[in-house]
Amino acid sequence: MYWLRQRTSTAQPQGTFVQLDLICPWVSDLPMPHDHLTTRLRGAFHPPAASHMDATFALDLGQDRVTFRVRHGKLDFVEGLAADATFYFDTPDQALQLLTGDADVFEAFMEGRFRADGYLMWTFALLTMFRGRGAEPSPPG
Repeated sequence: MYWLRQRTSTAQPQGTFVQLDLICPWVSDLPMPHDHLTTRLRGAFHPPAASHMDATFALDLGQDRVTFRVRHGKLDFVEGLAADATFYFDTPDQALQLLTGDADVFEAFMEGRFRADGYLMWTFALLTMFRGRGAEPSPPG
């Protein structure tokens, strides 16, 4: 359910102009646009964790796809390159939570919310790249 709230009303020669705000009480449930995801991933990227990496990754986000190349500690978001490994998520928000360590990757994998194909050993490298300084993915336990 959404509500409309009148913010301003001004009289104009052609009638009354009314500016309305759309109010959504479930803003946190709205999907994150993928450009916000790329901005957040760029900020969370930890170059030393990718210093020896030369690979292209794709994040399949259901209706959208983000592709990036990691080469010698540098992150570049690119379009059109074939991915060495593809990681599947339901939403950009889910991808961000899992990649940055805010959600449990192993639990998500066991529940089918996180899948991968390609060179699967890069999964651990990918998880380390966005987890901050010195962070390592937690072993299952």
